[in-house]
Amino acid sequence: MTSTYSDILQRIETAISAAREVFGRYTPGAIDAEFKAGHDPVTEADRDIDAALRKTLLREGEGWLSEESVDDLGRLDKKTLWVVDPLDGTREFVKGIPEFCVSIGYVVDGHPVAGGIHNPATEETFVGAIDRGVRYNGRPAALSQRTSLEGALTLVAARSSEANGKRLRRARYRFAQWDRWPTNWR
Repeated sequence: MTSTYSDILQRIETAISAAREVFGRYTPGAIDAEFKAGHDPVTEADRDIDAALRKTLLREGEGWLSEESVDDLGRLDKKTLWVVDPLDGTREFVKGIPEFCVSIGYVVDGHPVAGGIHNPATEETFVGAIDRGVRYNGRPAALSQRTSLEGALTLVAARSSEANGKRLRRARYRFAQWDRWPTNWR
């Protein structure tokens, strides 16, 4: 299927490859972090991935908003905007927990139209656009038709450090019979 955003999707996939290469230079759980204002951690990997994404994605006339770059308010005057989090889950990366990724979004006239997420720890990649759908590791992905959690194979939730810990513990108790429940969740 041809997409209006074919060029954008190719740029996202190229950027994910560049980020994958940068991730390969670092070992999760064996990297030091500094702290930004608000006590958010940042690492050399965050900055290096940000630079690789910017080099790969950004073209003349496009705006840039990244968690690791100084905000250029000129982006507000642009029709198109890249919104990225070079290392989404820095805390997890620093701790060696495989719940981190590179997140890329492309916005036109204030509407998100394309994006990609890659987790180098699990080698999972999601890329999609509004007129093309989503691909998971290069294959078309679709939403489940399930209307309840009964029989579900996967439950996605933030770790208790970021979510309501009691709610997550209740879910863990309820689904304790699942043999795939992550043992490092508390």
